[in-house]
Amino acid sequence: MSVSFSCSPFDMPIYKVATPTPPPLVLAIRVNGVGAWDIEQHYLKELGKFAVAAHNLKTHHEHQLTFQKVISCDHLSELNHKLTIAASEGGITHTYEAVVSYKPWIQLKKLISFKIA
Repeated sequence: MSVSFSCSPFDMPIYKVATPTPPPLVLAIRVNGVGAWDIEQHYLKELGKFAVAAHNLKTHHEHQLTFQKVISCDHLSELNHKLTIAASEGGITHTYEAVVSYKPWIQLKKLISFKIA
């Protein structure tokens, strides 16, 4: 006695399996209320403030620059950061490009270049 079955993919029953909803996407893990993005923003803000202060010390203009915000940052290497900074001079805001070298293990910051963008 031989039994043969003819089966096609269209004859197979379809089973729906309930899948749990995925957890919401977490962009940064928060530790003590501070996330990685907050730390990065604070770090870039401090580098931007340093760049403006160092530029003010190098140049002796009548109107000193006042730091507003960091617009963008390109990490040229592990130590060098190219910042696009908004700073005001005499109430007029301009955009500047600064390259800052930072060696955190010896707490050394150095302004490499600072120019208007």
